[in-house]
Amino acid sequence: MAAGMVHARKPMITWDGLVENAGHCVDVVRAIATLRTDFKTGRRQIFGPSLSAQAWDLIFIFYLAQVEGRSIRDRDATFVAGLDAETGRRWIAYLVGSGVLAERKEANGTFVAMTPAAAAKIEAVVAGV
Repeated sequence: MAAGMVHARKPMITWDGLVENAGHCVDVVRAIATLRTDFKTGRRQIFGPSLSAQAWDLIFIFYLAQVEGRSIRDRDATFVAGLDAETGRRWIAYLVGSGVLAERKEANGTFVAMTPAAAAKIEAVVAGV
């Protein structure tokens, strides 16, 4: 199993569920909202200027899932981000190849999680907000 993969098995989550269940990480959610408000600066500060809003939405979904200790399938994250399947797969493949995300294939789907290095970058920026 890849380092940094989330092991906990919990029910599938939605964007509303991520926010609703994030009571213990309100500061993180608030900081992420602040970063999204200043989107171009925030994303450049963390991963450089090459990511689109679509990729950034996926990163937020996977990061919040990690904060909650939940596993999330690639297709569920794509759905929650409002992306079509092909676009979601393409961005996830790019983010995996860039070391931002890691995949774990199982019989019931491909689960994706933030890598420890990517999560640390987000947390460093969140700590400064």
